[in-house]
Amino acid sequence: MTRAWTIVMAAGLFACTKGGSESASTSTSTSTSAATTASTSLVASPAPPPTPVPSASSAPSAAPVASAVESGSAGAKAVASAGKPADGAKLVPASAHVNGRNFGLDVASAGCRAGSECAMTIHLAVAGDYHVNKEYPYKFVATPEPGVTFLAQDGTTFSRAAGDFREEGAKAGTMTVRFKPSAAGTARVQGTFKMSVCSDENCQIEQQPVSLAIPVS
Repeated sequence: MTRAWTIVMAAGLFACTKGGSESASTSTSTSTSAATTASTSLVASPAPPPTPVPSASSAPSAAPVASAVESGSAGAKAVASAGKPADGAKLVPASAHVNGRNFGLDVASAGCRAGSECAMTIHLAVAGDYHVNKEYPYKFVATPEPGVTFLAQDGTTFSRAAGDFREEGAKAGTMTVRFKPSAAGTARVQGTFKMSVCSDENCQIEQQPVSLAIPVS
């Protein structure tokens, strides 16, 4: 009986050992299969696509920057020009008319700028049977004025002899008075126009007062 029990125990131990070995083998096989599957899964999975790198298109952003720079430059120029003297200021003309006996005078100026040479003209138009006296020494004697420098050869006297008076046919002539105003505002140019007109019978000599307020820019 003891031998029989020993055989039974041995048989049982062998069965357990075999079963455990098979179980371990199965477990190992299963683990290996799982690892292989996992490895296969890792290898087979496609890699994610690379993140696209933006192309170096700096031109669109450069244009606004350039535009901003140009705009700022234009603004700077506008500010700079605002601080400059208005050399291009519009001139304001002035004129006056004098009715005389047998003649008329049109006094005019295109306007002046401070510190620059300017001119006033006295245009003589002879009426009726009268004409310009070809022998008379036409003159304009300017009255000195503050802020006005007269540019005559003879101080404040403009004359036919100096070329300031020019005949324009038998019945007209123009005296040009040149001067320089020192400041903006109004330059008053006044004086006496010494002139003469004649007919076939006689000549008349005139000393006509002339005055003109001329705007100075």
